[in-house]
Amino acid sequence: DIFSYVYFGFVATLMIPYLYHTTTTGDGVDGMVVDWSQLVLLTIPIANIVTAILVVNNVRDRHQDVLADKRTLAVRFGATFCRIEYTIFLFSSYLVMILYNVMHNNATQGVIYAFLPFLSLPMAVSLVQSVWKLEGAALNPFVGKTAQLQLLFCILQCTSMYLHQKTISEE
Repeated sequence: DIFSYVYFGFVATLMIPYLYHTTTTGDGVDGMVVDWSQLVLLTIPIANIVTAILVVNNVRDRHQDVLADKRTLAVRFGATFCRIEYTIFLFSSYLVMILYNVMHNNATQGVIYAFLPFLSLPMAVSLVQSVWKLEGAALNPFVGKTAQLQLLFCILQCTSMYLHQKTISEE
């Protein structure tokens, strides 16, 4: 879980802006200045959701993992632990977005698009409810549905960032 969180959350997500920024000269393309503290904060929800994909997979496979002597968190600590972990990963993604918007005064400036990622919250609630109710093979669709949540969340987050940057450049 830790490897997935760090690599697929932070390394993979931050590598593109890092490479893009470091291959340009001066302050970046068109004067773009990268605020790495913002990017790292915005990467946390992505890391959370990508790890939640692994968590639901581990909950689903835990009985076979015991037989194969795999030492996943679901095997070591049980399904309830992992369901709590899944719930925390998904809902904390939205809490981080609230924190980000408060830290950057987006909420007080009437920047409604800053909350675009919250359009995916009903899907997250539905996923959490299902993961708590289902077992084994019945969880198969929820590995993919959690990945769909990540895609939707990321599209909404990118759209929010684009609109924010567009608004700043027009001022």
